[in-house]
Amino acid sequence: IMEGARDPSSKGAKSKRDRRGRAESRVAVDELLTTPDQLEQRMRTLEKEMFALAKDLEFEAAAQVRDQIEQLREQFVRT
Repeated sequence: IMEGARDPSSKGAKSKRDRRGRAESRVAVDELLTTPDQLEQRMRTLEKEMFALAKDLEFEAAAQVRDQIEQLREQFVRT
């Protein structure tokens, strides 16, 4: 029933795909963050994205972002 409720060509469907693609491409960028300020800002940005993904019912993508946040927190503690 829910599959027919949304048009796949709608703006919402496209933005979800864009966010999922951005979440998957962040791993290499996160490795370049070295200062605590950079890490903290990146974690805040990822948290906002994670909540937006969860709100859009993109739980798998939100979980990937959550894992990235956890990796950054570990890196933050080490610095």
